[in-house]
Amino acid sequence: METDIEAAATALWKRRTFMERRSIIVSSTVKSSTGRAQEERAMSLAGGGAVAIWHDIAPEGRAEFYAWHGEQHIPERAGVSGFLRGRRYVAVQGAPEFINLYETASTAVSSGADYLQRLNQPTPRAIATVKHFRDVARSLCEVAFAHCEGEGGLIATFRYAVAAVR
Repeated sequence: METDIEAAATALWKRRTFMERRSIIVSSTVKSSTGRAQEERAMSLAGGGAVAIWHDIAPEGRAEFYAWHGEQHIPERAGVSGFLRGRRYVAVQGAPEFINLYETASTAVSSGADYLQRLNQPTPRAIATVKHFRDVARSLCEVAFAHCEGEGGLIATFRYAVAAVR
């Protein structure tokens, strides 16, 4: 049986033309463990857009990745105008092992001059680290629907391809 959240996401997806279809993040969390009704004041995702990067890391680059990502990359991205937060998740099961999620104020942030400058001028440390990435999929996302009362430590993502419209 389809939930309200799934139904809303499906309806939104069907209303879009092929060219408008980008990755859409649908997020939901449950009520607090006390069961108290709370005012909905926060989304589980911080804004209206996101940059999502799924990937694996070659074994020889793992230590370098953890150091670079935590010490340089997330703080650098969080410093870009319109970037609200960066998080790294590790798969409980399945592949790829990592998803890096950078939440943005809107989808327009990912085409802004500040972000593009940093994206197109990687640091030497970034270049050295990224060579260890494997099976990379990157998506510029629109947060289409969020319903929650807080943030969680787990995220479920679903990647799929959309057939070309002929």
